Amino acid sequence: MSCPGGFAVTPLSSDRRLRYQDWVAGKRQRVRELTGGRAGYLHIPDMMGEGWAHFHRDLRVEMAQEALVVDVRSNRGGHVSELVIEKLARKIIGWDIPRWMTPSTYPRDAPRGPIVALADENAGSDGDIVTAAIRILGLGPVVAPAPGAG
Repeated sequence: MSCPGGFAVTPLSSDRRLRYQDWVAGKRQRVRELTGGRAGYLHIPDMMGEGWAHFHRDLRVEMAQEALVVDVRSNRGGHVSELVIEKLARKIIGWDIPRWMTPSTYPRDAPRGPIVALADENAGSDGDIVTAAIRILGLGPVVAPAPGAG
């Protein structure tokens, strides 16, 4: 389909990913409102390539907050839970302060404060093990919101 100015527009076969990103943005905004901008929010829709990509894309910005909400509700399972837990279990042991550049944590992508995990009965296989690992490793509480609390 051509548009004025010579642009080519290719319609999406599905708007699922756009709706998902909008849903995540709304949850992230709500977490920011409720915490005065102090907590990050990560939703992990599955433990496969797409879920890892969503998790990793937002990781640095969200982990830079004072606290982190990790939402694995309705996680469809998969096989990358070990990678997710490895990132969440990191502890900051120092700071890299290069000249004329922005300081960063060592190791990178480590949470700066407490973690709270949101879980529900709809999380599949690797979604379940992530919440169990968060609890076992003492990374933070696992909370199951009341049905419909969203």
